[in-house]
Amino acid sequence: MIWSGVLVPLFGANTQDGFGLGFGGEVFTRPRWQMEGYKLKITTTLWVTTNLGYTSDWFQVDRRGDTDWLGRAGFRGWSNHAFVGVGGDRVELVQSPREVGNVVYGPFAFLGISRPLTFHDSLFAQANYKTYFVEADPDGFLALLRPHGVDGGTYVDFTLGVEHDTTDRWPMPHRGVRAETSARVGISAMRGDHLSGLVGANAEAIGWYPVGSHLVVAGRFVVDKTVGRRPFFETDTGGGRWRDELGSEQAFSGYGRTRTRGDGMVAGMVEVRPYFFRTNHSFLDLEFHGSVFAEQGWLTQGWDAGPPLPTVGFAPEVLFQGAIQCRPFLAWGWRREPGAVRREPVSQFGISFVDPL
Repeated sequence: MIWSGVLVPLFGANTQDGFGLGFGGEVFTRPRWQMEGYKLKITTTLWVTTNLGYTSDWFQVDRRGDTDWLGRAGFRGWSNHAFVGVGGDRVELVQSPREVGNVVYGPFAFLGISRPLTFHDSLFAQANYKTYFVEADPDGFLALLRPHGVDGGTYVDFTLGVEHDTTDRWPMPHRGVRAETSARVGISAMRGDHLSGLVGANAEAIGWYPVGSHLVVAGRFVVDKTVGRRPFFETDTGGGRWRDELGSEQAFSGYGRTRTRGDGMVAGMVEVRPYFFRTNHSFLDLEFHGSVFAEQGWLTQGWDAGPPLPTVGFAPEVLFQGAIQCRPFLAWGWRREPGAVRREPVSQFGISFVDPL
């Protein structure tokens, strides 16, 4: 077995949290005969904004084998948390300063397991947990709208799904399809409220297709919907195996984390990824790519899809030792002032260990 890893400084900026700094690291291991991918990858991130308004610290283990394990645990905290409401009608608006000023913090974790059914198909199960403490700004939207979870509490859900995977390598496939569908049930125990539940479903398909030897065209389509009482601090997270944070690294990345919420979503993305060169050095194997992506999505409130929420962006991408991605990206979403018709682009910047799909 061989071990390798990387530690990189992280920096980023978005319209909610401001400028932030931190460190991110990944360590992986694989058999010596395996030239790409990994059997075990450990990822950790320590992050804080320069105004001390937001911190995100988490640890993730991704194990590939006869049985795949995926687990993540961490802590997130805001002293200036943004909340505009739930659904695209609220997300598209520029609504500061009443959207900020809330204090929200607490631990989170999820653990998933996947077992093969056939060569390309597998069954997966997952448990997800969050406990958040909330102090709403009395003059802000969070206190005014009083969504489920406004006084804090605990949320758990359980997911069962199937996955189909024909990709040629992971991460950064050149060709193939990865598709999954799942159902989940959730339970909320909010402070000052009785127990409540929800049911949800998620479906996602991603495909990669090479055009010649130096270009990959890829696309993603995802649908996610829950019915029932869902805490506001869970509505910024998608379903499925990876529980992606909306408005952050992947879906709706042009609109900013925490303010980008929906009890359901529909989103389609296209990425064009040119290949530049690879060093092929045994100690420092670096593979350089570019990435240009465009997305059209909708965030629902109930069954109201709201306005379209387009995102465009670009990034250089580096793959280290065939196993670790690093992607500094710039993305734009379009917002408008309340009462206005014209929407203006707003930029978000960050560094990610995953691709936009």
